Amino acid sequence: MNQMQVNATRAAIDGGERLTRALRARMKEHEMSVRAKFKCTSKTSNNPNDPETRDVRFDAVNGVDGEGNKDWSRWTPSGQLTMQITNPGAHEQFVEGKEYFLDFTAAE
Repeated sequence: MNQMQVNATRAAIDGGERLTRALRARMKEHEMSVRAKFKCTSKTSNNPNDPETRDVRFDAVNGVDGEGNKDWSRWTPSGQLTMQITNPGAHEQFVEGKEYFLDFTAAE
């Protein structure tokens, strides 16, 4: 390979790397990202075989929950999430009446 071919190959590789970085940056701009605000409304123990298990329920925050929540209720007016959590260290982090952000991103 002569020097001109080496230089052309290096330029092509460098251009490809720049293009890859630009494409990755553009894809990141279009990644899914949704944030909702939910309140923990109940924690119950419904499994007699495993007293550590809790059903934790969350309801979407709405304007009824206060002036500061009108923006959230405009975009997420209703919703519910119930999780059955078997890890005490996890379900203990959720407090009834406390509000939490719920972030959604695409799993790739």
